[in-house]
Amino acid sequence: MVGYTSKKPLAQMVFVELSAGDGSFLVRAVERLALSCKRFGLPIIEARSSLIAYEVDEASAQRARMAVASVLRSAGTGPGDAEVLVDSWIRTGDYLTESRLNGKADSVVGNPPYIRLEDLEGGGALYRSLYSKMVARRIYVAFF
Repeated sequence: MVGYTSKKPLAQMVFVELSAGDGSFLVRAVERLALSCKRFGLPIIEARSSLIAYEVDEASAQRARMAVASVLRSAGTGPGDAEVLVDSWIRTGDYLTESRLNGKADSVVGNPPYIRLEDLEGGGALYRSLYSKMVARRIYVAFF
């Protein structure tokens, strides 16, 4: 739905996953990226800056890493390159506080958490200070 298809030179684009969870969206993106690289005759290792995925929960991020590594292995990527790519693409961290994209994304996807700011430590004060337009009570507003 965001136009991220293997018919495009995806290694030259930037795909961002805001809240990766176990990697549902990310796995599909990696499948398409691998096909695109094959179509355009590029080794997938050249796409190490093409995907950026954030996940705050380390256990979920680890499951996403394992799922992506499995896709890469199925696409014929060697273990060394797969490890470099997984480490480059998947970050354990908070997109809302750590992202430094400065508008340099071609595709952005995700299913942001639908939690109340009041349920966060400090009542969401950090997010409210970073996002001046954030007046709603749900954190997903900051993602938009």
